[in-house]
Amino acid sequence: MQVSVESTSALGRAVKVVVPAESVSEKKKEIVRDYSKNAKLKGFRDKIPYSFIEKKFANEIKQAVQKEIVNKSFSDALIAEKLDPITTPDIKEVKHEGGIEYTAEFEIRPSIELTDFKALEFDLEKVSVKSSDVDKMVEKLKLQHANWNVVDAASKEENRLKVDFKRTLVEKDASEEVENNKYIIIGAKGVLAELNKELVGKKAGDVVETTLTYPKDWADTSVANKKYNFVINVHEVSEQKILSDEELIKLFSVEGGMDALRSDLESRMNEEASSVVFSKSKEKVLDKILSLHKFDLPQALVEQEMTRAKAEIAQKLGKPAAAAGDIDENEVKEQANRSVALGLLLSEVISKYGVKADPKKIRARIERLALMYPNPEQIIQAYYSNERLLASVENEIVLDAAVEKIISEAIVNDIDTSFAKVIERDEVEAV
Repeated sequence: MQVSVESTSALGRAVKVVVPAESVSEKKKEIVRDYSKNAKLKGFRDKIPYSFIEKKFANEIKQAVQKEIVNKSFSDALIAEKLDPITTPDIKEVKHEGGIEYTAEFEIRPSIELTDFKALEFDLEKVSVKSSDVDKMVEKLKLQHANWNVVDAASKEENRLKVDFKRTLVEKDASEEVENNKYIIIGAKGVLAELNKELVGKKAGDVVETTLTYPKDWADTSVANKKYNFVINVHEVSEQKILSDEELIKLFSVEGGMDALRSDLESRMNEEASSVVFSKSKEKVLDKILSLHKFDLPQALVEQEMTRAKAEIAQKLGKPAAAAGDIDENEVKEQANRSVALGLLLSEVISKYGVKADPKKIRARIERLALMYPNPEQIIQAYYSNERLLASVENEIVLDAAVEKIISEAIVNDIDTSFAKVIERDEVEAV
């Protein structure tokens, strides 16, 4: 067998393989013998003659010979030339005339030499839930689950309005955004300050018409610094009745009273805070190791990631899958490069340190996902009975474990942070 390798790009390789006629002939004889043993043909009780089989199944035999020769010779060529493909080989120019010749094109895995993680230093947040944090959470839950009583009175701060909401960009031929039976709490975070003023003093049946401009730094960047006309029809005004301790305990079906509820809340809060802190730490760690490692990226993988990202954008915009092709590649290329580079780096970490996914963490992640659905047990069962779904969670866990390994090797300076600061998020409203 003759093998020659040509570099088509930094990672691209074209491997030409020539398998001599003698080897092809031997493989053909082997396959014909198998056909002879297994074929069932009328008129033949005993062994079917070689020449008859060769003629009867000529096309099938040729294809089988070619497939086995290409597969075996390509595998042998990779070993001989010490090549590690990272993309699926494209087999081209197959010639099957006595011997077999073909060319396989693919990209190889880039060579990555991991930095010494022990030399890295990170300032990472650390948080522990305090009794005062639990106090605040209890009060927050009382507010979140409070009862709203409709009142026949003019609205004031902290009242909830049920409205038909219409917003139109002050622009020629702009389409209307309409949302009926929407709830707006006057003074809530995420509601325009000027709109709050307009909504105070309104009763059921009133209509608010106004033109307002969103601030430049508005959390929802799609409307930031833009002027809109608003038309809001008020259907009802409600006042909030905060839950008592007893009502809150009953709502959560907790046995053991307030002490048991607080203990459960503390556990959940610690879990939430740890998750948020790890996400922030992960980004910091990944940014650092990405800046320390420079290597060529397999373009086929980058293109695959861009295709996936464009399809995701089209889906979020409510457009058909075919519309993904209209999205500018420049919008997704940088992130695609980052995703592929991080995937390759973490793959090296997993390989070097023997990182594995902890089954307990896999189970915990699936259980958290299942809580988002009405029948959690059915969702858990669905994950464990579907290899693809289970593999997706396993992959997330093993990648997190790779980041945890990097952190465990590095020097870490703990930055004490409050629970409130860790979980604080901008609440984006459509108003």
